[in-house]
Amino acid sequence: MIKKTFYKLLLIIILPLILNGCYSNETVDSKIFLRKTDKYKYEIQISVYNEGRGNIHTLDISKYEFESSHWIYLNSKKGKLKASDIVLTYENGKTEYPWKQSNLRGYVEFINDSLLINLKIPVYIDEDEKPEDWSDYKFNGKYKIEVIDK
Repeated sequence: MIKKTFYKLLLIIILPLILNGCYSNETVDSKIFLRKTDKYKYEIQISVYNEGRGNIHTLDISKYEFESSHWIYLNSKKGKLKASDIVLTYENGKTEYPWKQSNLRGYVEFINDSLLINLKIPVYIDEDEKPEDWSDYKFNGKYKIEVIDK
């Protein structure tokens, strides 16, 4: 009887931790920033707001939130640019391997005061092999551009 009560109590304590435990959410503003740079003519900053709760592996259910950015480097801000003409990276100014996203497909397109992002990211089964497939870049969409002067 004590053993069953213990397991029920354990379930009552652990189940809410699991149900309310881990989650992660990334959102991006509808506005992105364009500024001139030295190495490439322009950089696009996509500001990402990250929020979530905990880590089920460590039984830590505390909330977290932070901001990060994705960066697109390019040499033109007119028309449609193929993926091979841009650099997508997750670190500011880091445009070479290993920071640069390789084997991109798709394009970015400047339309008036907006940028349409339509990129595909490679999916690897084995990192030394060719991509197995491509998935949509999670922040594909149309964004209003705010130009920032240096």
